Amino acid sequence: MVTSSGVEPYPIVDISGWVQEGIEDSGTNTPEWFRDPGSAQPWLFKESGNGSNNLHGKAWAEKIVYEVGTLLGVPCAPTHLATSSSRFGSISKNMASPETHLLSGSQLISEMFLDFDARDKKRRFHNLGVIQEILTGTQAPTGTKPQWLNGFDTFVGFLVLDALTASGDRHVENWGVLIGPEGRRLAPSWDHGNSLAFDLLESNREKWLGLGIDRFAAKGKPTKFEGGKGTTLAGLALDGLDRISANSREHWIEKVHSLTLEDLQGILMKVPQMSEGERTFAFELMVINRRRLLNDCST
Repeated sequence: MVTSSGVEPYPIVDISGWVQEGIEDSGTNTPEWFRDPGSAQPWLFKESGNGSNNLHGKAWAEKIVYEVGTLLGVPCAPTHLATSSSRFGSISKNMASPETHLLSGSQLISEMFLDFDARDKKRRFHNLGVIQEILTGTQAPTGTKPQWLNGFDTFVGFLVLDALTASGDRHVENWGVLIGPEGRRLAPSWDHGNSLAFDLLESNREKWLGLGIDRFAAKGKPTKFEGGKGTTLAGLALDGLDRISANSREHWIEKVHSLTLEDLQGILMKVPQMSEGERTFAFELMVINRRRLLNDCST
C-alpha cells in the first residue's frame, strides 16, 4: 500500500491572478492559455474538476506522468497542479517560443501523404515507419541527455513512457516538431492526462486489484496508431526500441531498469487529494508495466 502520510505534497499553483490569453482550439474541455504577469511564457490550463477540495484524475495523471518522465530522462513539458478561482486542474508550459514554430504530427504526415486524414479511424500512415522517416535528421529536444540521442530515439522514449504509464493517447496532435534557429527539433512530450486509468470507478479499481492487475495492464492498446489494436503499449515501445541503435536502445532499457519502486512511491505520495485506492492502483499498474517492458526487452 502506498501512503501519503508525512510527505510534503506537490504545490497547487494558483493562477487566478494570471492573464488569460486565449482558448486552445484542439483537445477537449476547452483548455485555456494563461500567462503569469511576471513572465512572457504561456501555460495551458486544463480543468479537470470543480469544488473547493476536488482534484479529478486527469490533473494527477498529468502531474504523475511528467514526474515519471523526468526521472526517465524523457523531455516533457513542465506540468503542475493548478487552481483558477473555484476550478481545479493542471498547467503545462508552452514549449514553443516566438523564435520557433510547432508542426504537429498531423501536419507533418500531411506533407508526406496527400490523402492523409487525421480523422481516419484506421489511423492510416500514423505508424512508426512513417514517423521514423519524418524524424530523419531531426534533433532531440533542447537539453536532452545524452546528447547523441536524435529525434526518433527520443520519440521512442515517449513510447516507453506511454507503456509505463498506460497511456494510449499518442495521437497525431500529441507530438510534433519545433522549427527554429536551432534547426528542426522534436518537441518535448505533452498532454498526458489520459493515463494511469485515471477515470476508473473506485469499485472497478478494487475489482481489478482483486482479479490481478496484470490482466488489466494487458488491455492497454496504442489504438491511436495504425494497427494499434493488434499490439500492446509495451509491444509498440519494443517495436520502437528495435528500430534505433543499440546504444539508444540500451539507454532507454537502463533508464527503465533504474526506475525503482521507491521512485514511483515517492512521486505518488506527493500527489495531494488522491485517494489511497487511486494511489495504490497507479503504483501497481506502473510496477507491472515496468516488469513487462523489462521482460519483453530481455527476450
